[in-house]
Amino acid sequence: MTQTDPRSAELKAIAVAALGSISVGFVPMFVSELQTSGMSTVSALVWRYIVALTILIPLALWRHQLADEWRRGGKWLVLNGLTLGTFQVFCYFKAVETLPTSVVVTLFYFYPVMALALDRFLFAIPIRTTTVLGVMTIVAGVALTSAPGFAGATLDPQGVLYVVLAALGYALYIAAAYPVTKKVAPVASAVFIYGSYAVSFGIAAYLEGFTFPSAQNLWLNVLFIGSLGGALQILSFSYALPRLASSGYAAIVCLEVVTVVLAGVFIIGERLVTIQWLGIALVIGGIFLSRASRGMSRAVPPPSLVEAKPGPPLSEARKP
Repeated sequence: MTQTDPRSAELKAIAVAALGSISVGFVPMFVSELQTSGMSTVSALVWRYIVALTILIPLALWRHQLADEWRRGGKWLVLNGLTLGTFQVFCYFKAVETLPTSVVVTLFYFYPVMALALDRFLFAIPIRTTTVLGVMTIVAGVALTSAPGFAGATLDPQGVLYVVLAALGYALYIAAAYPVTKKVAPVASAVFIYGSYAVSFGIAAYLEGFTFPSAQNLWLNVLFIGSLGGALQILSFSYALPRLASSGYAAIVCLEVVTVVLAGVFIIGERLVTIQWLGIALVIGGIFLSRASRGMSRAVPPPSLVEAKPGPPLSEARKP
């Protein structure tokens, strides 16, 4: 059994979480093009899961016995995806129907605060004052980044309720996944999680009418959101979550907000005001503060599963 340096393991998990959050930050831009062409959001999500599973399932079968991973906890990841996972995605998109996107993003990204509370009360993970300051700095940064969208915005009470439920649902979802992903191999976890999403949203797409890309070039959008924005993202989630805990992971993936904003600047040509640049700086600074405060010596130990299994470590086998 090989021993893994906790400092090195945490740094690797941080890098993987950051990579996954950056990749998924481009997804809204590609999905919006599909929506503009007439594809429903639910159908776009189903295509995302189909493409991702086409990549993940062969990889998982090559590396693992999925039946064994199912018994180790895969069934609970599927149940979590079918319940809390589906619930939080449903609430998020219901909120988008009645609230400006900037409002939804700002309110949704309170979930790292909720993740901190869940880590403390469910898993008894010590929470330092500087960690709280780091997370609150992230929340303030997200609010400043989205501030221009609040001008003249009408806050529909039902929409606000939906986005709050989405944030709480996501915090509960990652908290429930945290102990299970410590037992199940990352690639297998990714298959179980996205498999559950494919089932729930597949049913929804069937009921509302499944749609396809209306032009050949739009299949490139589908391939991106399913591969880099899908398979890579869920692999990142499955690898980093058990090594960082839910609050640590939640803080780092706030880089998604930064990616969305900067993609708009450098790809679409949007212009940011000074307060938005300040918000971006606060998000990045808050992430560094929240990680530095945890201390490398207090890193969550890497799951023993990685070292105990026969064959080469997962880190050598193989990035949402």
